[in-house]
Amino acid sequence: IREYKNAKQTIVIDYDREKNTLDARAVIDYGLEKIDVSKSVSASHRMGKVSFERQIFLPYVNHIMRISEKTISFAKIEKQKEIDLFKKFYYDENCGFNKSVRCHREGEKQIAKFAFGAFSEIQKLLCAKT
Repeated sequence: IREYKNAKQTIVIDYDREKNTLDARAVIDYGLEKIDVSKSVSASHRMGKVSFERQIFLPYVNHIMRISEKTISFAKIEKQKEIDLFKKFYYDENCGFNKSVRCHREGEKQIAKFAFGAFSEIQKLLCAKT
């Protein structure tokens, strides 16, 4: 049995050279799986206030588990860490992510603007303490 600890906040960037598109995702890297917080966390607006909640994100409710021939690997879901990462990108408009915490860029100009502008802001955000 192998337990993964110390989940890390990071981003994953997918670049398609043929389509000239870039997609960036804020993720929690659990070691055996990366969870996209735009899919696992949601923001809701009620009476002028924003609240954040981790959704039931099947099959990952409380743990991530992998079984191979001789090893069972698992990591405990860190709900608050997922919510905190979502909030960072939700509130920081300089990172290039929308309020759903998604980032999609098309064409050289948009991709360059993200790479040379927003990317440095993302690095600062990920290094900041929550």
